[in-house]
Amino acid sequence: METTRQEMLNHILEFYKGYYDVSDEQKEDLPLCATAAFHQLNEKYVLTKKANLWRAQVHEYVYFFDVDCLQKEEYERCLKYAHQDGMQKIEPGPEHMYSFITVVFVCDKAEQDAVKAVKRCRIHKDFKLSFHGWMDVKTAIVNKGEGAVVTNRCGKDLTKLFRKFLHQTQTIKN
Repeated sequence: METTRQEMLNHILEFYKGYYDVSDEQKEDLPLCATAAFHQLNEKYVLTKKANLWRAQVHEYVYFFDVDCLQKEEYERCLKYAHQDGMQKIEPGPEHMYSFITVVFVCDKAEQDAVKAVKRCRIHKDFKLSFHGWMDVKTAIVNKGEGAVVTNRCGKDLTKLFRKFLHQTQTIKN
């Protein structure tokens, strides 16, 4: 029995729910199906929490898009929306270390120009010369039809995770 793209997306979202705050979202003009947010605070103190030596905040905002066939124009619209929305959520400050905006497309097919655009995506921003942290955009295509995962350079760490989900769906199929 072959799993559908929607079932695979549900498996991915279930995994993310263990670590992220996942919420279902729908946009009329975009194939957005869910968003996820991760927040972490690291700190070092001496004897009591009031004697704080340093604090560092890490954030990640993930946008999941469900598409039949990913085209370059649709990729660019979705990326623009995720980048703008993610930048509104980032609050740079002395305790902000870094933030990621991650854009994930789950599709049955991806056109070659969209794949090239994902590979070439390099969006980086420093806040006050990195004294208030920095931000990177990760992009990924989970192509269920071809059984492939494509990411940009910043999103290479996502490859192993999404290949695991592709492998699970192929195992269930066989």
